[in-house]
Amino acid sequence: MKLTDATIKALKPRGERYDVYDDDLKCFGVRVTPSGTKTFTFFYRLGGHKKRLSLGEYPSVTLADARGKAHVARGTVKGERRHPQITPDPAPRSEDRLTVQGLCQRYLASDRFKGAREATRHQFTGIIRTEIQPALGGRELSAIAPADLADWAQSIIDRGAPVTANQSFKILRLIWNWGRKRLVRDGIPPFPLTGFGRPWDGERPRKRHLSAELIKKFLEAIDEEPRMTAVWWLLMLLNLTRKTETCLLEKGEIIWKSQRGAYLIVPAEKSKNHQPLFQPLTDYSKLLLRLALKHSGDSSWVMPGKKNKARFQRTGVPGSRVSKRIGAQVSPHDLRHTVARMLAELDVEPHVIDALQNHRLPRSTDVTGTYNDALVWAYFEQKRQALQLWHEHLDTY
Repeated sequence: MKLTDATIKALKPRGERYDVYDDDLKCFGVRVTPSGTKTFTFFYRLGGHKKRLSLGEYPSVTLADARGKAHVARGTVKGERRHPQITPDPAPRSEDRLTVQGLCQRYLASDRFKGAREATRHQFTGIIRTEIQPALGGRELSAIAPADLADWAQSIIDRGAPVTANQSFKILRLIWNWGRKRLVRDGIPPFPLTGFGRPWDGERPRKRHLSAELIKKFLEAIDEEPRMTAVWWLLMLLNLTRKTETCLLEKGEIIWKSQRGAYLIVPAEKSKNHQPLFQPLTDYSKLLLRLALKHSGDSSWVMPGKKNKARFQRTGVPGSRVSKRIGAQVSPHDLRHTVARMLAELDVEPHVIDALQNHRLPRSTDVTGTYNDALVWAYFEQKRQALQLWHEHLDTY
């Protein structure tokens, strides 16, 4: 393989470490570990023994520098018949020190970012592009003072976007602390405003509960939605599953027959808290799912989007349509809060409501809970009874 920056970036970790050699310089290559660390290496044979020389980790050491070191080492082995030695690089010049933009780029390329939900990746990317990089991107991390961050956050508040200021500050702090933990060799200083809290104290969660009258209007409003969009709204209202969990439901994740009855599975990689959910299905939910499957064709998704791909996850347009019809703002997350409150009024136990919403149960944080697969079935029958009670209550509207 011809080693280039593109080919090196494309190398993925495997279950065990492996080496990739350069086509132009056969003794020069890259070693990739299971953790994803990529190290330039030079292999040579001297005195009947095969040796390996480390030339530095990528991307801290560039491909050009590593190749140059490999050529020097090769000349030492071939010409002088002795073991090569690589002298450490001098201390980085100020222009080589890590900047905010460089830190953000490394975070966006990390497994931490790639493993996040799509909505989270979209939010982080937008904040980095519009708020962090324009104001702080070229600044060295070591040169940023507490007052610089306070002024930056205040400038966002002053332009009339205080909630964005809180979000931007939170995201920058998370990325900075990630760099402190993962990029030890770069000597990243502590976050300048540790313990500062939110820049704007006026942020309050808005009321997310729909009244009984608004629920009636909501049920009438979604009748005017496109078929699959209406099914999508109703599934969230009936099952308490989150927006993304509902959008990305696949046919193989619906269990129609079992000793426990019908249920759907939300795998850990699709849930917000990376905790799997086994959600019982009532007759109403099964009817909706069968309706969706009738129109899903040969797609693997229960509610496919365009070209049989995964369904949309951003709900601005359908949410605006429904909100306009009922005369009040409504979002998919509002449905979860509303149903949770209704279940409480129907005397459903709080721990059952938490289990329905896939919140972490108290005992799931115990050491034993880490190894107890049976926790995914916690309160399963109670959840089925609670959902049945909720659906019967909806019939009264």
